[in-house]
Amino acid sequence: MNLTESKNNLRSRMLSLRRTLTSASVTSTSDKIVHRLWSIPVIQKAKAICVYVSHDNEVRTHALLEYCWKNNIACVVPKVAKERKGLDLYLIRNWLDLEKGCKRILEPKKDCEPFTDTQQLDCLIIPGVAFDKAGTRLGYGAGLYDTFLASVPLNILRIGLGYSFQIVDDLPREKHDQPMHTIITETQVITC
Repeated sequence: MNLTESKNNLRSRMLSLRRTLTSASVTSTSDKIVHRLWSIPVIQKAKAICVYVSHDNEVRTHALLEYCWKNNIACVVPKVAKERKGLDLYLIRNWLDLEKGCKRILEPKKDCEPFTDTQQLDCLIIPGVAFDKAGTRLGYGAGLYDTFLASVPLNILRIGLGYSFQIVDDLPREKHDQPMHTIITETQVITC
């Protein structure tokens, strides 16, 4: 089995496991993960956070978005840039700034304010299909986050959110794969 087949098999298995989660389980587990996220000093002092808008059974980020809005933390959300197969960032001030976009995922509306200075971000909250304790992340396979992260300064904290079953012993890492600095599950905070 080659590397691509290995990644695809693991991706399929993890997504299948994630689909079996009930809505109540996703909510309660996500609450635990977000609670652990608040314990990180960078988050406690953050002025600007880039965060994905969760969909399906991903770790839910809705409470994090609302916390940012209520506490005057700049909430920056990625939007798929189909033409260049990348992500663009926009400042989001409330739910009305979002609409269904690529794959019916909520993303910034076209008239939202672009956010181009990634140096101003305190951290990036990244989704994943699987992670290992060395910080390797397995995404959905399109390479959007890897391309985006390659353009962001490495000193900006990269936090992957996942359920404990999404942590595996070892993921294959290719040269274009961008590592996480921290991974948070409902049971642990892993510093990579």
